Formats: sequence, C-alpha cells, structure tokens
Amino acid sequence: VVAIGTDRLDEAQINNLQDLQTIVPSVNFGNDFNQAKIFIRGVGANTSTTGNATGVALHVDGAVVSRAEAQLTSLFDLERVEVLRGPQGTLYGRNATGGSINLITAKPTRTLSGCARATYGNYSTIITEAAVSGPITDNILFRVATKTENRDGFGENPVTGNDVDDLDRWMARGHLQFEFSDAVELLLTGEYFRQDDHS
Repeated sequence: VVAIGTDRLDEAQINNLQDLQTIVPSVNFGNDFNQAKIFIRGVGANTSTTGNATGVALHVDGAVVSRAEAQLTSLFDLERVEVLRGPQGTLYGRNATGGSINLITAKPTRTLSGCARATYGNYSTIITEAAVSGPITDNILFRVATKTENRDGFGENPVTGNDVDDLDRWMARGHLQFEFSDAVELLLTGEYFRQDDHS
C-alpha cells in the first residue's frame, strides 16, 4: 500500500491519474480513445471497448468510478491518495484484479479556512484551484472546491487549423456535513466536471 498526502501531491504537481506514475512505483497509465487505462504491476484494462470493465478499481471517498471515461478527471482538493497493489477483489469486487486507487477528498473543517493557487506554464497553460471550508452552524459544516485547467494544443490540425490536444476543463466539488451527535454524522457530496476541448 502506498499513501500519498496533500503536501507530497502538491510538491510533485500531481494534477491527474497519469501524473501518479511519476511518484508511485509499479503504476502505469495510458489514455486510449478518451478512456483511462490504469495498470498496476502490469495488470489493468487491456481493451478500449466502451463500457468494458477495468482491471484496476478507482474509488472517490469509497464510491467506485467504474467507467474508464470518467476516470480521466483531474485530481483536486484531496486529503490523500491510496494505491493498493495486487488483487483487491475481497474488498472492492471483480474489477480490482490489478489493485485499487482510492482518492480521499478533503472534508469540511470546524474553523473557517481556505486556499487558492494559480499556475502558468508553456503552451499558455493556466491552472487555477481554490477551496473554502468552515462551519455554517455548530452542527453543519461545508467545503467547496473548484479547479480549472486551460492549455493550448500540442499541435495543429492542418485541415481545420484547430489545436490538437488542447485542454479546457472545469470542475467543482461540494461537501455538506451534518453532525447529529458524536456517533452519527451525514456527509452529502456533489461533484461537477465539464470538458470541452480537442484532446
């Protein structure tokens, strides 16, 4: 098991699943026909058929993201990333033959806090991130986080003149946590992701 915390993710500039292979041994990532192809120790998705089961499970706060197309979202506002190598079928079902990647998001806090960051790079890359968290009442907490990614293309379509492999993503996540007692709490989470580019 490898667990990577927020500080390490920030230091290594981990923005998506593909970036994880730079800091997690025996994890490889591919992208085929807009589908994530995650491999752990060489075991993963070996076909690019839409709707096909993956060989490595991906979970966000314990909820499985089963479609390979949906696994291409960017990583943002995370508490940690866990990588479990080897068959995980006992806990995660038949689509975890190679292992499991668990994304644990940052949760609401009891004190008002927030953060913001902007990154600029080559190909006119602009990445912005922001999060705010705190209490609404003594027993209701919230957290809202957003991220945008924009980049010019790595090439140009000679017929249309459009960029090729450009990037235009916008994503947001909201948590609303109700604390009924010391032993009972309810966490409501909503996520939104939009991508409109030629990648």
